[in-house]
Amino acid sequence: MEYSQIEESLDQKEREIAETANHYASEFWNSHYSGNAERPKHERSHLGVRVRHRPNTGNLEIFWVRFSWVQSKDGKNHLRSEHLRKGVSSHGDSETKLLRYAQEWERELVLEVERNFTRLREEFASVRKARVPLRKARKLSAEGGIGSTNKESENTDE
Repeated sequence: MEYSQIEESLDQKEREIAETANHYASEFWNSHYSGNAERPKHERSHLGVRVRHRPNTGNLEIFWVRFSWVQSKDGKNHLRSEHLRKGVSSHGDSETKLLRYAQEWERELVLEVERNFTRLREEFASVRKARVPLRKARKLSAEGGIGSTNKESENTDE
């Protein structure tokens, strides 16, 4: 198998993980909208989730946001979103922080979705880490490993 085929397989896996994350986010938003529609304003959810996949940079961002309404000087209300930061060394957001911002009726859903996101973040990070030895192997191969077309490594004795 060529290195380019392995890289393409890793690219495909990253896309699949991102699609799964988008699916979970869509399911959350559907529940969010239907749950908010049934409730009075003071019981509505102010929590949301965003997924960004940037294949060219190798990033997958899954993060929670808290929405609030702010009034500008001209008296108009504007929606503001605040990114809820996760712990530095963790692949998951703090459950306590999420529960602090989640409404009672959505807490189970938020925790379930976050557990799924945590697993996806870990899997994505592992796929990214698999690229490091692959790049090293490709470099070694280019420098004269098996299958190399480097003239110095070929046997010229006839």
